[in-house]
Amino acid sequence: MTDGWGESVDRARAGDRQALSLLVHEHYGPLRAFLVRYGCGPDDVDDVVQETFVRVFRSLDRYEHRGSFRTWLYRIGLNLARDALRRAGRTVTQPDLEPLSRLAEDPADVLMARVDSDRLAATLAKLPESQRAALVLRFYADLPVEEIARICRCPTGTVKSRIHYALRKLRGMLAQGGDAGGTRGESGEVSGGPRVRPAGGRG
Repeated sequence: MTDGWGESVDRARAGDRQALSLLVHEHYGPLRAFLVRYGCGPDDVDDVVQETFVRVFRSLDRYEHRGSFRTWLYRIGLNLARDALRRAGRTVTQPDLEPLSRLAEDPADVLMARVDSDRLAATLAKLPESQRAALVLRFYADLPVEEIARICRCPTGTVKSRIHYALRKLRGMLAQGGDAGGTRGESGEVSGGPRVRPAGGRG
């Protein structure tokens, strides 16, 4: 899958500063927004974004046109964000959650508008990193499952599973009026806390 940025990448590779500026202009804002919502704090996010572009520009000769430039960019940014959080030895910040109102689609769930946003943000921040990344890429960056799979280097089925279990945990919290309790691994088993009623997930 290509995304139409091949010509700009070729020009940037040849030293065209205008092409470099175009790539930064078009992708800086969306990448930064994704990383903030992924959990990068204000003290880290701009450094991570800048380092992402530095690495991209140093590696343009290895860019392959059969792939998506955005996929490549987001993969590098996500890896750098993970490294930054691990080095800092802290949990992720609580992201802006307004767009997550779209997740409360099951009529049996409590309306998202009635849930305290800080509590929901805290719950999202506690999700396993892989689930949080998939959820943010899907519902904030609005990327298709296939592209998320390429960014995260995993099968599409794994992405769907991560999104499903992340949504189930969030919806479980809504239905119970508080934290769903326990932790959920990649397979979805819960350790501790009440069992959560499955909800229809988006794939």
